[in-house]
Amino acid sequence: MMRNLLPLFVLVFLTINSCSTETESVHQSPEEIIDSEIRQGNFTIADSLINLILEQDLSDSLKGYFAFEQERLRRVRMDFRRDEAYIRDKLADYYPDLTDEMLREWEADKSLEMKIIDGERRYFNWAHRNLFRVNEEAKKRISIDGNQSDGITSFCLQFVPEMISRLKSENASTTGDYNFEITYELAVDSGAVKIGDTLRAWLPFPKSHKVRQYDIKLLETSLPDYTIAPDSQWHRSIYFEKPVLETGTQEFRIKYQVTTKGEWFGDQLAMIAPFDKNSELYQTFTSERPPHITFTDDIKNLADSIAGTETNPYMIVQKIYNWVDDNFPWASAREYSTIPNIPAYALENKHADCGIHTLLFITMVRYKGIPAKWQSGWILIPGEVGLHDWAEVYFEGLGWVPVDQSFEKIHDASDDQVKYFYTCGVDPYRLIINDDYGREFYPAKRYFRSETVDFQRGEVETQDRNLYFNEWGYDMTVKYLEL
Repeated sequence: MMRNLLPLFVLVFLTINSCSTETESVHQSPEEIIDSEIRQGNFTIADSLINLILEQDLSDSLKGYFAFEQERLRRVRMDFRRDEAYIRDKLADYYPDLTDEMLREWEADKSLEMKIIDGERRYFNWAHRNLFRVNEEAKKRISIDGNQSDGITSFCLQFVPEMISRLKSENASTTGDYNFEITYELAVDSGAVKIGDTLRAWLPFPKSHKVRQYDIKLLETSLPDYTIAPDSQWHRSIYFEKPVLETGTQEFRIKYQVTTKGEWFGDQLAMIAPFDKNSELYQTFTSERPPHITFTDDIKNLADSIAGTETNPYMIVQKIYNWVDDNFPWASAREYSTIPNIPAYALENKHADCGIHTLLFITMVRYKGIPAKWQSGWILIPGEVGLHDWAEVYFEGLGWVPVDQSFEKIHDASDDQVKYFYTCGVDPYRLIINDDYGREFYPAKRYFRSETVDFQRGEVETQDRNLYFNEWGYDMTVKYLEL
């Protein structure tokens, strides 16, 4: 235990300054005391305790653990910048008679995401918008604005039936080729670096997929020297180093072409065979992977109650998919690096974005003995280009099958194969960058990642430190080439 590594005066400081009871403090490790202070919202105390610990002679792993916990506090503060006055102002048009009681009720039922930080109520930056996405009564209030068009839903309603019809007529499981030319730019703010620094930047670069993504051609780069990560890397990137020779924005740019296909297994589900439970694939992708994929009692009880007595692997997947779809409305999410356990966060807060949906789904599916893994990158739907995460589930007899939990059931479809398309298929408007989450980069980073789970925007660091998302920006431009 780490307590044995710390001088006695550090333990006394920890005990005296903790808001825990004396008995609790004596029997807690420094990690537990700091975690307790954070959970109580005592960020300044936790920060001071970590500073004291970091002055001690620690192993590199312990030093890294505490340093990141301190960095996580900074990131949480950035995600919770709104005060109550701001929230009241944003809600005034819809709730002119807003009361304290209403706010407290929304906070309690997690409709309005709030943290107590150093004794003050601080709200998630997009808490006011999320209220109208997750609270049923608030959804009715915002209806005064009229129906808001959902480009992705409209796309699915039109594209998916056409794709299924075409595949059935061709007796095929994959679409024709879809070709894209993509320009990706990353710009570091002038104030984030100084002359003499060397920037190290990892930009997202497409992975090959044996069916759904190939013919990747790098066309242009803003710098002549670069390193493209091997396709075997879970996160694929193109890496640059750039000396800072003058003031101003520091830019990185790449242009490439890529070909994709859509894939659908809806007419092949009868081919699913019993799992080879002794295989390395099965053992790997049905295992826990802390801190996010953990088979807690909540996960076990929920997955067991959802699956019931069902034994068909695809039907178990569909049941879990339906349950997540029915119970977790989409909402803007905090930075994943601020969330210690993402599925647990979802269960507590009752809303999710695509990555949170995906990790909750993967965790329950793995617990039920069905191999599942993460896949992510971008969606390339015209007018809806953006970051996106989804999953793949392995069925013996079929292989890896794409599942997009956050695209949900196509509720307005009368045909079940259309309605459940995204439980066993995916459209061709996907750019695959990652085949798992939270893995190493090539070449390796020296400092904390900005995004500890995903990799879609990029990563940047100097000789001295990581550069967080508030210190640089990114942009993707997609050109749709003729089929």
